[in-house]
Formats: sequence, structure tokens, C-alpha cells
Amino acid sequence: MPSKFIITADPPTANGDLHIGHLSGPYFAADALTRHLRRQGHDVAFFSNADPHQTYVELTARKMGKTSQEVIDHFNGRILATLAANEVSLDLFGDEGARQQQFIHEFFVDLLERGELVEKDAELPYCEGCERYLYQAYIEGSCPHCSAHCYGNNCEACGLPNDPSDIGDPKCRLCGEAAPVRRSYRGLFLPLSRHQDRLRQELEARRDIFRPRVLKVVLKAFDQPLPDIPATIPSPYGMPVKLDGYDGQTWNVRLELLAGLVSTFDVWRDAQGADGWDWRDHDDTRIVHFHGIDNVFQYTVFFNALLLASKLCWPLPETSVTNEFCLLDGKKFSTTRNYAIWGNDLLAKVSSNHLRFYLAWINPEVEEADFVLSEFADTTNRLLVKPWNHLVATLRRMADNGSADGQPDGAVMARLEAQNQAMDEAFNIRTMSLRKAARVLSETLDTLSSVADDDANPGATLRAGVAIFAELAEPVMPGLAASLRQRQAEEGPWDASLELAELSLDDLLSVDPRSRVAVDA
Repeated sequence: MPSKFIITADPPTANGDLHIGHLSGPYFAADALTRHLRRQGHDVAFFSNADPHQTYVELTARKMGKTSQEVIDHFNGRILATLAANEVSLDLFGDEGARQQQFIHEFFVDLLERGELVEKDAELPYCEGCERYLYQAYIEGSCPHCSAHCYGNNCEACGLPNDPSDIGDPKCRLCGEAAPVRRSYRGLFLPLSRHQDRLRQELEARRDIFRPRVLKVVLKAFDQPLPDIPATIPSPYGMPVKLDGYDGQTWNVRLELLAGLVSTFDVWRDAQGADGWDWRDHDDTRIVHFHGIDNVFQYTVFFNALLLASKLCWPLPETSVTNEFCLLDGKKFSTTRNYAIWGNDLLAKVSSNHLRFYLAWINPEVEEADFVLSEFADTTNRLLVKPWNHLVATLRRMADNGSADGQPDGAVMARLEAQNQAMDEAFNIRTMSLRKAARVLSETLDTLSSVADDDANPGATLRAGVAIFAELAEPVMPGLAASLRQRQAEEGPWDASLELAELSLDDLLSVDPRSRVAVDA
């Protein structure tokens, strides 16, 4: 029976364009699942949201000599263009305008009035030279949990939140001054411990759905009382807290993002008119979040605690689909050091079919992946381009000599049906795997290649098989699937326009960051 699905991709911070590491993660995976669910007849709302209030935006604006709004407008435009080039089709990219800001304000006011936010005194590192409280992007040092390099409030290495006051060897990233003093402020906090038992129950109940490292990262924090998370922070940058007594404070962006996503759904719903639907009217609505492993605590603990505390009635998510980091030749992508292959640069040289197939093949689902240009060219040419172009050439030859008639071979069609079932398993939300999907596509091409090489098989088998391949390819390679559907609808020729270009390593090397600048180790 068809269900209602709400699928979200983690809001991208507007401090840079999307690189290949980003494209290997939540946006591609969420788009692929959306396409698969729609093939099955489900109603799906797929969206993300602007993320303008991260302090990383202000730091980028300072470096670029621009205003924060100029940086937001510029990079949101670049992000959307890159997603479109990679065939990621969001139903809506939410804009944190007046409507959304009012929704966020009312969301927090409701929590305060319900007694779910508590007022208390707390300390934060303070840079006297910059006259600035230091948190998030303004401070760096070593993680108090795992000792890795981190910024304030969150560690990418271990995924756990931190109190900036506990960071080792702290340094102000605005001026470089080390060992800032501490200064107190009075703000609002979300006490996670109030919901600790329920949060643990929800995590345990979904133990078989989460990817392996999720519970390993999150549940170890439940061995002691969960911390109070700041809802307001003294800062000149962010969404102002328009409440008496909190002048100069902003809402914690890591909490406000949930309300922003809910507001974006409401904007999408209103735009659908009579065809729209609302989770409030459907008990079977299932929510799936896509995000990196570094944000797992935010989605599975912060967001769920907010949902338990609020009156939103937004369902707790079915699952959060995480991804590990995608490396570039063994090193982490870095926007700061310009050590990255930018999505728009690579997609100017290759099609989304090439890139999405390879990113599915190496997808960093449960362990880090390594994007290597030479392997991208070799793997994609060998497993996708050459076998696909062989099929097109065979079908063209069959059409020319009139040998494309007859009945499909039953044994071959049974093998293709088995691969269809394997693709359904690859997109089961409990065990979703883009790697498995890419391998099903490769196996299907192998099956069809054996048909193309067997003169005893009727051409009808190959034509029917390619039609099945188009359906299977839709979630991973929607561009190729659309070309095939158009060809079938128009009964056009199997000409070179349906072939995929062979990748040239020499051409690809121009996007290698080492061809631009020398980078630090």
C-alpha cells in the first residue's frame, strides 16, 4: 500500500560550493531513494533548506571581503546549480525568509512557555581582543572526547557535541589569539536529560535500521546524564532572539534547523494546492533524514528531543541515513585549503550519469571512501561506458538488419526480474545501499552484454532488457533513464546520442586541486 514519505537532505552551509565529498553524501542518496519510492507509487516530499546562520558563513565573508548576505546569495546559487547539474531534484530548497523565521521564533517560544527550555548561567570562552564569545567556527582546538582537531560545539571525528569551554588548546579563529578567557552569560538551554530514557528507547527500537556506527557514536553518551544544550548564544551573528532579557543573543543554529525543515515542508504543502498532503492528516507518514555521520548526534538526539518536547506532532523519523567521509586521494576534502574537486568543475567535463554511477559504486555508507580520478575513469569506462555503448551499437545493428523482432527469452527475463528484486532490496530504507544498487546495474549490463553477444537470442530480448535497465537505472542515473524513455516513446533510432562518452584521465586531471595550488599535508 502506498505511503507518504518526507525525505530531507542536510541543509548545506552557504560558505562554499559543493565538492565531490558533499555529492557522495546525503543529497545524492536522498534523491536516489526519492526516485525509487516514486517508482513504487509512494507520495514523496523531498527537500532541504538554506543554512545561512552558521558562523562559518561570517568567517568566509571576512576572508572574501564581502557581506554575509552576499556570501549566502552567491553560494546558495552555486549549491543549487551544482545539485541540478548532478540531477538532484529537490521539491523545494527552503528559504529562511520572514515566514520561516517567524515559524522558528514561535517554535522556541512554545518550548519556553511549556517549560522545556530552562534559563541558567553558563560560561563560554571569550576573546577580549575581538570582544566576542567563542563557539562553533570562532574557536578551534582539540576535542575533549577524542582529542582530534575540532571546532566549538561539535567534533567531526567522533560525532559528539562539545562544550567550547572544554576544548583543549583553544584558539580564537578570528584573530589567532590562544588561551581565551572565560566569561559567563545567562541564556536558555534545552535539558536533554529530561528525555534521555525515551531517546534511548527510540534509538534501541531502531537498532536494526541505523547504519553500524550510528549507535556506537551516540549511545556511549547515554552512559551519563545528557548535557543541557544551549538554545541561545551571545553572538552578533545568527537569528536574533527577540525575547526580553536576551539582547545580543541568537538561537543555536544546530537546534533551529529542525524548525526550518518543518517550515519548508509547510511551504511545499501550500504550493501544491488541492494536490498537497500533510503529515498531520496521515498517521502513516514516514520521515527519513539523510546526513553525514558528523551530524548524527544533532539528528538523533537534539532533533528528537525537540520533537518530544514540542507540540509539533512531527513524527519521530523512521531512520537517519548517514554517510562517512569521502576522501580525495586519501586526504580529507577541505574548503578552507581549496583541496577539493568541485562538483561544478567536474560536471562540466562528465555527465551526471558517469559521476552518480561511480559515487554509488564507491559510496561511503559505512566506511570512508577514496575518490581517485584515475580509478573514476577506469571503473566507469570499464563497468558502465563500454558495456552500455556495446548494447547501443548492437541494437543499432539489429535495427538496421531487421533482427529486432521475436519474443524475449524467458530465462533471460527471469534473470532480469531477479535483478529487479535485488534493486528493490538495495533501496529498502532499513538497509539502503547505493553500492548494492551500482552493482545490480553492473550485473544487469553484464546480463544484457551476454545477450548482445549471443546470435541465438532474439533482438526482442535485448530491447526488453534495455527497457528494464532504464527502470533500474532511474534512481542512480536519471539522465540516462530519461534518454531511454524518450527514445522508446518516440521510437527513435539507436544512434550515437544514446552512447556515453568515454572518460579521459588527461582531461579529468585539470580538476585535480594539485593542478591549481600547492596544499598543506
